[in-house]
Amino acid sequence: MQIDYFDKLNLLRIIGRKLRNIASEKWLNLTEWSNLIKWLWQWDLSLVLNGKKWVSSEKLTQIAEAIWISKDKLDKIVAESKKEELRIYYWEEIHNLPTEWLDLTDYEKEELWKVLFSKVVWVEPTKEDVEVMLEMIRMSNRNKR
Repeated sequence: MQIDYFDKLNLLRIIGRKLRNIASEKWLNLTEWSNLIKWLWQWDLSLVLNGKKWVSSEKLTQIAEAIWISKDKLDKIVAESKKEELRIYYWEEIHNLPTEWLDLTDYEKEELWKVLFSKVVWVEPTKEDVEVMLEMIRMSNRNKR
C-alpha cells in the first residue's frame, strides 16, 4: 500500500487521538500542553492532533515528550496506530467491493476483513481472490455447525 499525504494525515489523526487521551489522563489541557512546547502554538497543536497538519517525526517526538511520553512509548503508539489505520483501510475496502462481485453477509465481511488484515502486503484483491477466500470462510463456517 502506497502511503500518500492524506493517509499520513489520517495516521497522524489516530496518533493524535491516542496522545490526547494520555494528556487528559495527566490532567493537561491543550493550552497547558502547547505552553510546554516552545515552537508550537495551541491552534497548531490542535491541527496536528486532529490530522489537519503534518509534522516530522522529530516534531512529533517533541510533542510527545512535552507530556512525558518516552520515545519507546511513542514508537509503540505509532505502531498501534499504523495497525489501526490498516484495519480502517481494509474495512473500507471490503465495504467498497463492487456489488456485482458478491453479496456478502456481515459475518463474511468480518471474516474477510480478518483475512485481508492478516495479509498486510496484499493491497488489491482480484475477484477470484475474494471468491476463494469467501469459499474458505463459508466452508469453515459450515464445519463449525
